[in-house]
Amino acid sequence: MASQAEVAAHIFLSDRAIRDLKKLPGAPVPRGRGQYDLDAWRGFYIRYLRAKKGVPEDGSEPEIGGSEAEADFRLQDAELKVEERAERIAGQRAKRLVFERTYGPLNLITYTVQKAAAAVNSRLEALSPRLRQACPDLPPEAFAQLDREIIVACNELAEIEPDLSDYAEGSDEGGDPWAVDFEEEAPD
Repeated sequence: MASQAEVAAHIFLSDRAIRDLKKLPGAPVPRGRGQYDLDAWRGFYIRYLRAKKGVPEDGSEPEIGGSEAEADFRLQDAELKVEERAERIAGQRAKRLVFERTYGPLNLITYTVQKAAAAVNSRLEALSPRLRQACPDLPPEAFAQLDREIIVACNELAEIEPDLSDYAEGSDEGGDPWAVDFEEEAPD
């Protein structure tokens, strides 16, 4: 009879590996506290290794190439690994683009800025006539000053363009997923 440490040394494993093997079905059970049978453990470990490698119990040679089910399993496992790798690469690419601040689709940014400028411009141009209706008693000099300020603001809006110096245009690997042609709808 031997202790768990002696069994581990006998079959060249760690104590942790023996503890893990004890959980498997068919593992030898100690006859008392710390009384392991070395022969039983050696036989169990040999059977475990053969089963893990796919060697039949009768000791005959396994078929070359394995079974069809095993080949299907290996193929599915390989496909899963490829998918996981592709997802990991895509995730890393997205993180890099976010880190570099190059993740915005150029045509969508430009389109949005143009739409916002057009909306603000139309609101500003409608401000002076509405104010004249609401407050007809204001002096004409106030309306003239308001019109000048509205013109300056509209000119500034027309000159606004997004800073795209840090933006990298879509990659050659598949193009920009958000690429939509907004040029037809863009305001003049």
